[in-house]
Amino acid sequence: MNRLILLMTSILFCHLSVAGNTDCGMVNVNRMYVSADRTDLTDHSNTVNLVLEGASCAGVDLAFLSNDHPAYDGILSFLLYAKSTNTKVRVVVNDNQRSNNAREITWVNF
Repeated sequence: MNRLILLMTSILFCHLSVAGNTDCGMVNVNRMYVSADRTDLTDHSNTVNLVLEGASCAGVDLAFLSNDHPAYDGILSFLLYAKSTNTKVRVVVNDNQRSNNAREITWVNF
């Protein structure tokens, strides 16, 4: 019985500690901005922010990525290219909520 309780507890904690991803689908890069260091204590200092208009991920209005993330330069370049060529891009975000209606970008593709 103790082994069963230990097994179930281990499974529960492993499940809770792994963040999932949400595919927001193909979106137009209509509005995006790069934020510098800010003094208003916002969560979006030093980030690229992508407004998700018409995305298929309910409750997520903004996707962001911190400028100290290893993939920041690549994802920023990717988004700028998509914006300049009016190409839709698939945005996948991390399920962990950092602030209201905003999620961290996990990856992007065409």
